[in-house]
Amino acid sequence: MGKNLWWLYLKIGVAVVGTGFGQKIHIPGFLNHPRTEVVAVYNRDWEKAKAIAHTYNIPHYANELEPILSLPEVDGVSISTPPFLHYEMAKAVLAARKHLLLEKPMTMNGSQIRELYHFARSQGVVATADFEFRFVPAWQLLAEYLEGGYVGKKRLIKIDWLVTSRANPERAWNWYSRKDMGGGALGAVGSHVFDYISWLFGPIKRLCSSLSCAVPQRPDPEAGGELKPVDGEDTCLLLLELADGTPISLTTTSGSIPPQVFHADFYFYRYSRGLGRGRS
Repeated sequence: MGKNLWWLYLKIGVAVVGTGFGQKIHIPGFLNHPRTEVVAVYNRDWEKAKAIAHTYNIPHYANELEPILSLPEVDGVSISTPPFLHYEMAKAVLAARKHLLLEKPMTMNGSQIRELYHFARSQGVVATADFEFRFVPAWQLLAEYLEGGYVGKKRLIKIDWLVTSRANPERAWNWYSRKDMGGGALGAVGSHVFDYISWLFGPIKRLCSSLSCAVPQRPDPEAGGELKPVDGEDTCLLLLELADGTPISLTTTSGSIPPQVFHADFYFYRYSRGLGRGRS
């Protein structure tokens, strides 16, 4: 190993902020990686933070962000709280000069995320979104084929992503049910699609959409099961056009009946000793 690669041996100390998706996905992921170590965990409920820390042998826990950000062993922070909390929390992380991994939807609007982007640059730290599909080997291979011109000229892209997470009308009402808190399938699922469309195929020029909610109310367990209104969409139908004119059809829902479905059909055309067509 060359002497200039000493940094490969360093552990990155990570604080996990938010322990719903954070406990289910982020903590196990960081514990499994050879170069990351979970050194702190945040939950707004102190007892829950303590219990999670003891479960995973995490040395520090808190129900406030400031004590965690003051820890010198925290190099980076992973935020997986509900979206309406992201902006202020992310600003605090960057102000403390900690690197940032931010769950999507990253903020409530584009101006907030642009501000965080420029703030991170001015602070000299890394801030990135949790778009894990960029690291799926099959997607990376497709990216190589596209970059090398192997698959030919794009003709049509069709994507159907149907998940079952909100299909049960008895599932509890929470922030996901509220558009003003960042809830809905467009941010939770559609954001991934927008990311890999831009990554693989190029920028989007224009779109039209129809967003709807098949389950208009859900029981709130904190209000004795009272049914509360849902305005966070669970179904999204979109037609998009890339900058190069390629059309895209996208259907995504979080209210599908099992089994879950993910289909991505890419239609291409290329010349090979005359006329030929390729489809991925």
